[in-house]
Amino acid sequence: MTASSEGEEPMSPARRSPGRRSTRPALQKLGERGLRSTKARVLILSYLQDRRDHPTAEAILRGLRQRGHTIGPATLYQNLSKLADAALVARINGPDGLMHFDATVAPHPHLACVRCGRIVDARVDESLLQRLDPRDPMTGAPLSDWKLEGIHVELKGTCPACLTT
Repeated sequence: MTASSEGEEPMSPARRSPGRRSTRPALQKLGERGLRSTKARVLILSYLQDRRDHPTAEAILRGLRQRGHTIGPATLYQNLSKLADAALVARINGPDGLMHFDATVAPHPHLACVRCGRIVDARVDESLLQRLDPRDPMTGAPLSDWKLEGIHVELKGTCPACLTT
């Protein structure tokens, strides 16, 4: 696709308008993955890099508007997909049934609120993960013939905001 078919133009240094911090990390990551540094991609990736929560696409649109940037929904979704395909953002299926996004792509545990869908990063003792012993649920036999390639840990609960309402 060309820039015009994506409805975007490349991000030039003179047109950069940083959010809370510099767009340089986003520009660098895009370059490392061979993606063009379009305005929308830089803004979306920079926004997610500034966050510690895991916003939905709608929340990203609202957040960018609050920073003075307007991106159409189609452009947002198209670029979130490209960023996820390039492993620059992670997609997380939230307990609210919505897709959430995270700029931290290295595997890490999440804590998800079952009421509002909020998702935050969580730390889990590595020794706990190393002691996992997967077994067949019917027979209890060890599943030692499997080659474990990753672990996805999602903790569910009720966030402090929902506990007070």
